Amino acid sequence: MKVFDIKIDPLDYDTGLNAISLVENPAVETDFLIFSKEEKKQLQFADDEKHIISGVALLADTPIYRVAPDGTEYYVNFSKDTIKQLIEKYFKFGFGNSVNIEHNNSEWVDNVVMIESYLINKERNICPIEFNDVPDGSWIVSYKVNNFDVWEKIKSGEVKGFSVQGLFDLVDSKFASQDKKDDDEEECIELLNKIKEKLGMK
Repeated sequence: MKVFDIKIDPLDYDTGLNAISLVENPAVETDFLIFSKEEKKQLQFADDEKHIISGVALLADTPIYRVAPDGTEYYVNFSKDTIKQLIEKYFKFGFGNSVNIEHNNSEWVDNVVMIESYLINKERNICPIEFNDVPDGSWIVSYKVNNFDVWEKIKSGEVKGFSVQGLFDLVDSKFASQDKKDDDEEECIELLNKIKEKLGMK
């Protein structure tokens, strides 16, 4: 399968992230953690809840499986540098609290507020133990959930993790072998034209 690197134009308002979605099956294959008042617990709840969720929004240098609208299978990859650009632009244009459910743009939710955002950096000891196996450069976020309906979806397991949403450019990835890059260039260009669209990265 083809592998593409995600790229954006830092000066182009239209490219980049525009939301984080709460989903049942996050593409990063990492469910978020749920924090009680006393301690961190995964998928457990105390009587006096903090209503805080924390998890991986973007995995660095990790190919993620995708399917184009025509059924074509491929992988996308977010490099450390691209993730930094995405985050900077995301906050610059005020998207920090743009949250929806399952990438449904008619289901935006209020009172779900981002309270933490950081990149894993093990050299600087920025890596909580629960994310010890997450690659350097990955983006971790935490939200305070004061929306009763959303919290019920989290408690019931209807949504389990984060998934980014936005518009991106795709280029041949460093993960693709040179043989694949040399084979059938016309097919690659055709596929790029099909999937260069607004992607909800579920």
